[in-house]
Amino acid sequence: MTTSAPARTATYRLFEVALAARQQLSPHFVRLTFTGPELDSCGDTCLDQRVKLVFAEEGQIGPAVSAGEDWYAWWLGLEDARRPAMRTYTMRAVRQGLREVDIDFACHGTEGPASAFAVQAPVGARLLLVAPDATVPGSGSVGLAWHPGAATDVLLVGDETAAPAICGIVEQLADDVTGRVLLEVPTAADALPLRAPAGVSVTWLARDDRPHGERLLAAVREWATCLEPAVAPGEQDVPAEAEELLWDEVEPAGDRYVWVAAEAGTVAAVRRHLVRERGVDKAACSFMGYWKAGRAG
Repeated sequence: MTTSAPARTATYRLFEVALAARQQLSPHFVRLTFTGPELDSCGDTCLDQRVKLVFAEEGQIGPAVSAGEDWYAWWLGLEDARRPAMRTYTMRAVRQGLREVDIDFACHGTEGPASAFAVQAPVGARLLLVAPDATVPGSGSVGLAWHPGAATDVLLVGDETAAPAICGIVEQLADDVTGRVLLEVPTAADALPLRAPAGVSVTWLARDDRPHGERLLAAVREWATCLEPAVAPGEQDVPAEAEELLWDEVEPAGDRYVWVAAEAGTVAAVRRHLVRERGVDKAACSFMGYWKAGRAG
């Protein structure tokens, strides 16, 4: 008598992957292609769907995979000094037939474990990917902050850490969607090719030597000058400072949707201007702090 493996129930699962290729997209963007024996069942929603990379040591990969759906308990159970770093990303492409996924990294040196891996890891280096399991119902919609509802006019705002998610979103927008995309990147050479609907304008803002978020906030202010307030300015309360990691997802009921992801302080400043000062309905805005200044990536 043969017995089948129990059906998976978790919408996310652990995949063992290896670095297959590295492509330098621009001075600060690197695309890593990973391959793995079970990536034919990796969910391919992309957009801004969150996945995690676990930068495990070679000797930790086997025990993690053996833990199955209990991988997170395995990770938590390790001593602090041995617990591998885990970072959140979005996938730019999933090729189930080839068992490959692409993940784009925004790199600033090699100080953090993720940047060090992106820049220095040899082809063949193994690590762990936590991603949606396409064999489990509902996995295509988990881990998403992009909830446009029926909105047909969009504003997407982000820094380089949000660029992979924004690019994935823009490439899947319907042809009749209109709007603006504002992306702040380290240099003009970091502007990436991006296919957008005819009615969506994409602006890449080179930071150069300016403070992080300065050009992004200025561009948002310019965009907002032509708005008619949906709510009287000052009526909607928002915190004055960035929370530890500001995260506020909504699904709008109207025609406009605002999606903002960047460094937490920048996101807080954008939220304050749009919601409090310009009267943009906060029920139509998703604000996500992707990272906090001062922490190595």
